[in-house]
Amino acid sequence: MQVLLRAGSATDIAEGRVPGVDALRDCRLEAQREVARCAKTPPRFAGNRALLLFSSEAQVHPLVAMRWVSRLPEHIVIAANTGYLPGRVNFVLRSRAPVDLLALLRGLDLPQMSGSFAHGHSRATGGSLPPADFLRLMDALGFHGLSRRDVERRGVAPG
Repeated sequence: MQVLLRAGSATDIAEGRVPGVDALRDCRLEAQREVARCAKTPPRFAGNRALLLFSSEAQVHPLVAMRWVSRLPEHIVIAANTGYLPGRVNFVLRSRAPVDLLALLRGLDLPQMSGSFAHGHSRATGGSLPPADFLRLMDALGFHGLSRRDVERRGVAPG
């Protein structure tokens, strides 16, 4: 924030004329490395759904989903990050197919969940759930056989 406040223009930042801009560049590179690493996760398939399950302390699950949507345009891509927040699985759903993702999630026969999900809009949604609730959601979406071990935080840190 200090870099933005000190800058007279965007050019000052782009050309590195503001103290602290190097730290911003380092953060950007760190995020790019995490997206590249997590995007290598092999998907698991259940019908027209593809699940990418990975652990990163960076909030990269939306970016990973967007990469895979271009690779799997007929699928609903679920990118789930077990490492972003302790005790939570943060996930997004994206698709290029003409599917209402909110309606899909809201139409599942699920018990009361102790988290937040199915917000956003019909083509981009997601949430943050405790691991047990996330596993119930994935089971309802056709990903049977996932276990508590699958959604453990792996301690993978960016950088």
